[in-house]
Amino acid sequence: RQGKLEVAKKTLSLHPNDVVGAQAFLFALTEAGVGQDKEIDNLYSQLGPVIKEDPQVKYLRELRKSRQKAIENNLFVDFPVIRKDGSVVNLSDCLDKGKYTLLLFWSVWGEYNLVFSRELIKLHSLYRKEPFQIISVQLAKGSRKGCSQNGIILPWEQVVDYNDEAVRSYYQVKNEPTSVLIHPNGKIIARDLHSDSLREELQKLFGAGKAQ
Repeated sequence: RQGKLEVAKKTLSLHPNDVVGAQAFLFALTEAGVGQDKEIDNLYSQLGPVIKEDPQVKYLRELRKSRQKAIENNLFVDFPVIRKDGSVVNLSDCLDKGKYTLLLFWSVWGEYNLVFSRELIKLHSLYRKEPFQIISVQLAKGSRKGCSQNGIILPWEQVVDYNDEAVRSYYQVKNEPTSVLIHPNGKIIARDLHSDSLREELQKLFGAGKAQ
C-alpha cells in the first residue's frame, strides 16, 4: 500500500493541476488506510487550485474525513458493496433502520466460515422477530458466486465488498470470519463475536428468543 502511495505522490508532483494529478490523488484516497491522514494531507497540499476545487476531489476528501472521525468514535462506517443483481450500492442501503445489525465479514473458502454460518442460521431463527438483522459481507478476494456452497443457503442478504483493502482497514478484519455488532444508533458495541459469545450478547439484548 505504501508503494502505491509513493507512485501517486510522484505522479502528483509532475501533474499538480491537471486531470492526471486529480486521478492520482483520488487513487491515493482509495488506497490509504487508517492512520495515513498525514500522507493524504501532504498530497492534498501539492494539488493546484483547479484540482482542489474539483467536486469529486472535494467530496471524496470530506468523505474520508468523516469516515476517519467515525472510526475514532467507534461508529458504523458506510462503504460500497455489490449486490446479487450486480448493482453497486452503499451497505446502508441494504439495512433496515432501527435494528441491531451483525456484520459478518467472511470468505466462502474457510471451513470455520461454514461452521459459523450454521450457528448463525440457528440464531437468526431465534431472533428473527426481534429488531435484529444479519448481513454477510463477502471479501472481494473470495468467490462471488454467492453463499450457497456446500448446501448452505443463508436466509439474509449477502453482498460482496467493493474495495477489499479499505474494508479490512476500517473494520480491522484480520481473520475470517470477523463479526461486528452495531447498535441502531450506529455505535459499534461488540467485535469478533462467535457462537457462544454472540448468543450471550443477543440474550442480553432480547432474552432467550423463540425458534420459528
